[in-house]
Amino acid sequence: DNGSFTSYMFAGCSALEEVELPTSISGLSQYKTGYMFDGCSSLRNITLPSDMTKMEGNMFHDCISLEELDIPATVTTIGYGVTSGCTSLKRIINRASNVSIYTGNFAFGNCPNLMEMIILQETPPILGYGSFYNTDSCIFYVPDSVVDTYKSASGWSALSSRIMPLSSYLGEY
Repeated sequence: DNGSFTSYMFAGCSALEEVELPTSISGLSQYKTGYMFDGCSSLRNITLPSDMTKMEGNMFHDCISLEELDIPATVTTIGYGVTSGCTSLKRIINRASNVSIYTGNFAFGNCPNLMEMIILQETPPILGYGSFYNTDSCIFYVPDSVVDTYKSASGWSALSSRIMPLSSYLGEY
């Protein structure tokens, strides 16, 4: 597998604080991003390539200092445990417009301080087991026209009291 070298690329780099991955990284979108930043306990800021298509399993697992994640619009795959254990994560901006499923278990689970997730996709992705486990304070902001669609969608209906129209979001994104 040509892409195996990128899995675990920065895993365990406990002093790494900030990373910007430019679009000029040839082929990053097709290579494995699984566990790429696993255990990067000091990582506070990450800028993902604007042409990235895959966020594979445990990409940011246990990045305990990461406070915000901005998911590029081009992402079509969100794997299991992408942000699992990101205990400082407060906000996710999910610009992806064509993700059919939050794959596998705990995609955004075990982020107890996640307060808000902005989801720009109009079709609610299918949720894997525990996609939002232990994110009990998180408010989900979705496009106004599909609030009811999200509130009634399988898996999402259990979160319906926390699904709000994007127009009610006061921050910038």
